Amino acid sequence: MADFTRAIEIEPNDPYGVQWRADAALAKDNYEVAARDYDHLVRLTPNDPTAALRSGQMHFLRGDYERSAEVLGAALRQAPQNADLATWKFVALSRSGKDARVALKAALPAFDSTGWRKAVAEMVLGKRTFAQATAAAEAEARLSKPRLEEVYFVRAVELLVGGNRKEAEELLRSIMALGISASSYHRAAKAELARLGG
Repeated sequence: MADFTRAIEIEPNDPYGVQWRADAALAKDNYEVAARDYDHLVRLTPNDPTAALRSGQMHFLRGDYERSAEVLGAALRQAPQNADLATWKFVALSRSGKDARVALKAALPAFDSTGWRKAVAEMVLGKRTFAQATAAAEAEARLSKPRLEEVYFVRAVELLVGGNRKEAEELLRSIMALGISASSYHRAAKAELARLGG
């Protein structure tokens, strides 16, 4: 990381150096540095939804759900068809104690009309069960583990917000057991379990 820091000192507005240090910080679970650098990257590349997604995710991992929702919401206004932004905004708003269903319903057009991600959104909106959303994720076998992580995480957030900590912790542990340690949902599950003392 020191090399990236030196590169940023030489050229502070080089988005590549900023992103590389943010990525390196993320790889070391240093969410404070990663959040700061991804925020800087958003300022340098305001039309890049991936930078905003990473920034929002880092604030979520730090437990700053309101800042996460703010960053993701601003990016979603620029890229309303981005289902990743919509999903993360939903979980951030939910964890900040707000009713995020209205925001999710407004973002529903961003979701593929028949895909697994729409099944997740419909689960939250009460149109599908958890089992149906899980089956939709499993049906797309090529990427079923990452998709299951998302289904499990969104459901775990719902359960936490609804006061069902035990089931939420079980789902968060299930994400950890899937073993995709570099994924955003794995990191988020790990951070939530740490905050819950589990």
